[in-house]
Amino acid sequence: MIQYVIYGLPGMYQNWLSAALDPDSVFEQQGRNFLTHQSQVPWVIKAEVIANHMPDTHVINMYVGKNNLVWYLHNYFEKTDDINIRTNYLAEDLSSLGTNTRAYGQLLDHWRSSYNIQHNTNTDYYTNSLVEYFYYWLIKKHDWGHCLSWIHPGSQAINLEYSNFDDLNKLSSCLQRVIPNGAWFDQMYVLLRSANYQYINQGAKFLSKMVLIKDIDQFTILEQSYIGSLLHELIQPGKIVLDWFNPELRNRLWDRHREDLVASHRTNVLQYVQL
Repeated sequence: MIQYVIYGLPGMYQNWLSAALDPDSVFEQQGRNFLTHQSQVPWVIKAEVIANHMPDTHVINMYVGKNNLVWYLHNYFEKTDDINIRTNYLAEDLSSLGTNTRAYGQLLDHWRSSYNIQHNTNTDYYTNSLVEYFYYWLIKKHDWGHCLSWIHPGSQAINLEYSNFDDLNKLSSCLQRVIPNGAWFDQMYVLLRSANYQYINQGAKFLSKMVLIKDIDQFTILEQSYIGSLLHELIQPGKIVLDWFNPELRNRLWDRHREDLVASHRTNVLQYVQL
């Protein structure tokens, strides 16, 4: 059997996948996370590999589609390196837990310098600046986004999108040529899903939330940023950059365009269901 290597992304189950593709692997489950000590299907850091001109051909390349970036961020913040930043308390946890960490230090420095955070400790200012910061992150091109969305062009590569982990059949279909033991893989998926239930099918769950919630400030920071990115595509598509720092504007536009936003998000969800 040809040996594959996983181009892994933090927060996207690369340790679990490494173990699931090798029945003889040695791994341990640590709450929501998995740590693989030994596997015939190793993973490497995607950002480092693509910077060095993609030397591998037999690759399982993890990537995140544009409309799933916000759901990937939830996974990334809450699980990476067991730092446990809660997306429901992003403003508080990012500052208190993320400082000087490998995973979040550079992002924190950029946010703080962009909004002069060191001279403003107002909680509302923190929240509004993060809503706008991640709104810009979702609508603009940048190196991190390029790495997350990059697709391997090789004919032997398997490109594995974030939403494939939502469904065992989709995941198995995508990986069928590299799954040596279907029963083992299915058993491992049960472990993954039970440990990470809150991160599975996030887009579909958010659709129900959009239908029920009337005030935009009842959404998390990242969810508000995502709603802004949907509006960015709806209002003169891609041409208008909204003042998404402004909570009154956010509420007004959410109230005015709610039905269209729900429809737009529903289209995004169905796009990945059909992959």
